[in-house]
Amino acid sequence: LGSGSGVTAVWAARRGWRVTAVDVAAENLAVLRRQLEEESGLSIDIVVDDATRCESVPDAAYDLAYLKDLLEHVEDYASCLATVYRKLRPGGLVYVATTNVVCPLQLEYHGVGPYSWYPARLKDRIRHHAMTKNPAIVMYTPYPALHWFSRRTLSRALADAGFRRTWDLYDLVRVPADLTRRTRLVFPLIRSARFVPFGRDLVDLLVVGLTMVA
Repeated sequence: LGSGSGVTAVWAARRGWRVTAVDVAAENLAVLRRQLEEESGLSIDIVVDDATRCESVPDAAYDLAYLKDLLEHVEDYASCLATVYRKLRPGGLVYVATTNVVCPLQLEYHGVGPYSWYPARLKDRIRHHAMTKNPAIVMYTPYPALHWFSRRTLSRALADAGFRRTWDLYDLVRVPADLTRRTRLVFPLIRSARFVPFGRDLVDLLVVGLTMVA
């Protein structure tokens, strides 16, 4: 969901996965269509649809749902997660990578400081300014980020959607290659955080993104 131009869809299809790439913006998927014209043999279905309903794909049909840099942009993110749960087969997994409210660094609003820490009224003013006068702040996207999550709020949202178990970054990472180049700098802290009281909460201050599987 929120496949964009399909970089991850192509990566997965090259490894033998059957992929459905869903995005609300047809212009994003046009890039993927050109890729499929140039590279035959990739099993990718392309669907233009809204992530909160996703009515164009069947229920209980997927083993994995991949939501990278999507949830923070969806106004009704609870409905999006409920839809994901409905589309998965029993035992299916959802991978979510999204914003981390705890870390003062962020990649959504540029040149405005620790946006995730600002009160809601100030966030709204900055977003309005970005969308009406200075779109460079949000890198010219028509879908700016609306939400920031903590591990607790995201885990609760996933549970509300029906998911029974969650794993966070500290449960999932085993080797530095599991991380982005930037985050590898704090790999020793990530690996040891789960063994230290409040360790995860402290290391959250240094990790820009929030990653969770349910």
